[in-house]
Amino acid sequence: MKISKYLFQISLLWLIVFQAQADHLRVNISGISNSLEQAVRNGLSINRQKDNERLTDVSIRALYVRSNSEIQEILRANGFYKPEITQSLENIGEVWIANYTINPGAPVIIRNVNVQIIPGAVDDVEITKAVSIFSLKSGDQLKHNLYETGKVSIQDFALQKGYFEGKWEQSRLEIITEENIADIFLTYSAGVRYRFGNVKLPVTIIAPDLVEKLIQIQSGDYYEAGTLVDIQQRLQNTNYFDQVVVQTGEVNTSEKTVPVNVEITAKKKHAYRAGLGFGTDTGPRLAGAWDVRYLNSRGHRLENDLRLSLVRSSLSSAYLMPFFRSQDSELGVTATVSREDTDTAISNKFESSVQHLRPRWGWNETLSVTYQYENFKVGNIEDSSHLLIPGISYWKSSSDNPLFPRRGYRLSADLKGSVNNVISNVHFLQLLVRGKYIHPVGDNGRFISRAEVGGTLTSNFLKLPSSLRFFAGGDNSVRGFDLNNLGPLNTDGEVIGGSYLATGSIEYEHRLSGKWSAAVFSDFGNAFDKFTEPLEYSVGSGIHWQTPVAVLRFDVAVGISRKDNPIRLHIILGPEL
Repeated sequence: MKISKYLFQISLLWLIVFQAQADHLRVNISGISNSLEQAVRNGLSINRQKDNERLTDVSIRALYVRSNSEIQEILRANGFYKPEITQSLENIGEVWIANYTINPGAPVIIRNVNVQIIPGAVDDVEITKAVSIFSLKSGDQLKHNLYETGKVSIQDFALQKGYFEGKWEQSRLEIITEENIADIFLTYSAGVRYRFGNVKLPVTIIAPDLVEKLIQIQSGDYYEAGTLVDIQQRLQNTNYFDQVVVQTGEVNTSEKTVPVNVEITAKKKHAYRAGLGFGTDTGPRLAGAWDVRYLNSRGHRLENDLRLSLVRSSLSSAYLMPFFRSQDSELGVTATVSREDTDTAISNKFESSVQHLRPRWGWNETLSVTYQYENFKVGNIEDSSHLLIPGISYWKSSSDNPLFPRRGYRLSADLKGSVNNVISNVHFLQLLVRGKYIHPVGDNGRFISRAEVGGTLTSNFLKLPSSLRFFAGGDNSVRGFDLNNLGPLNTDGEVIGGSYLATGSIEYEHRLSGKWSAAVFSDFGNAFDKFTEPLEYSVGSGIHWQTPVAVLRFDVAVGISRKDNPIRLHIILGPEL
């Protein structure tokens, strides 16, 4: 019975509390800008608590009483020191309404900003750059958060640069409310800049002198936190190491040094890859690769690649020798045998080249000299060519997702040629530029465009092998037409390729549900001997499905520039960039 009586009393008390609480509370604020109103609402307790189910009449009045001081504090933080606030609290039925009309008044403007950085040495100019970090300038409206974050930014900059003993000699904000002006006086004593101490490197698969070139710091260099991040990224980008940890040890305050410890775990020596693909042009595609990541302590490596399909097959091997410098560059010797058999041409080719690869101007640059021997048949011409081809190429790409990008691009440019001499039996100069761009449209759409433009200068086009001629048509060219089925014709009506190429595509894809999307597109272009010759056009639509490995596309295109309006199904499984 006592327990029942106790429970009854507790229930009655809760009933009384809930009867006394307000069912609704509104907070009205007027007279100030939207951004300032949002700041007031975020900091006003009565506004933050308005949806609290346990809010009673007594607590509402208490929140209302302290709201004036809260508003003034929020306004001061935003530079308004002389506001006029009119407020009222009323109860209409079961609804409490708190009204605030705010005239913020004139803001406080910064008159003088005096920021001084005292370096630890006369010739130490690095720390003086911290002055520019402080964002508030003379004539700006005072905002206390910018004042505080500016001070923190200066301290962070000093720590990143190795000034571990810095301190504020002066940190003063003077506000003259009668005149609505403020003066800022900051003096930061940086102290001595620390240096890197002992740099401890592990014994690894790469020779110590090469690792030292990669890390590019020595004991006695000025400390900089960003350098440690660069070291870790540079070591990881070599593709030799699975895990890289760059850590600092305990700071030596007597010697003013910071030791560095580098820990490295090597990747497995051998790597194997396999892949599948499909395209209407090529049929099923198989790909395999075997890489020897490191052959010796100098970091030399071997890459072998095999690609098989009914139309194009190739086997290549590359011996790569890195240059351990500030930029990742390497020298490579490659050999490739390939075969291509299409309705327009048959080619058997051997290539051997020496290449220098390096990043340059934000691009990937390849300088090469290639010897190429090719047996080919195009139309009714069957011949062979041997060429020594110097060339240069650039490419770059970016995407937000390597498999299914909603935003990304890929650009490339290739320039190459040969001179008719003892080694080469034809001279030519050729430029080919390609690009693809993907851009999101709303939450479910993508705009996809691509283009390629190329041109060849030669004194004897018929001596050019088929691999150096331009053709159009196919899955990744002008859909609606067969692979390499567009281009200049010989007297027998057979496509023999052209000296110039121009193709493009615009496409809109919209996600239907889950991993399924629908697309509409238009392709255009041709291969020709003169740019004045007409282009071919096609339109189409398709259904796309995101498989676990790539996008599978089912596209149907109609060639609208031909009287017979050819229709072709394109099934493509592969990467989009």
